[in-house]
Amino acid sequence: MKEPTEAQVKEFWEGFGLKVIQVADDHLMLKNEKGHTSWINLDLNNLFRYAVPKIDGSILLSTYHTGEWLVVIEYYAKDDTRKCVSHHLDPALALFWAITEAINERI
Repeated sequence: MKEPTEAQVKEFWEGFGLKVIQVADDHLMLKNEKGHTSWINLDLNNLFRYAVPKIDGSILLSTYHTGEWLVVIEYYAKDDTRKCVSHHLDPALALFWAITEAINERI
């Protein structure tokens, strides 16, 4: 999978209700309710803090024999089980793309 654009990352975080401001071409900041800002990166810590708890389903994070990370999200939609699968050398990007696919399928 490819690297996401800053616009995709911004849209991703905003989809989880976060207020994100773009301060430069490749830097995003999170703005809290008190107006304080902090850097927000696309990493496992932030994904598990903000996105994963809102996913209604099972998430498997594993490694391939090739060294890539595999993410499988399984969830129920309209009496049917669905799976979103993603892989990447960076585990955060593998998780990002699987969550993005699951969100897009539900829209």
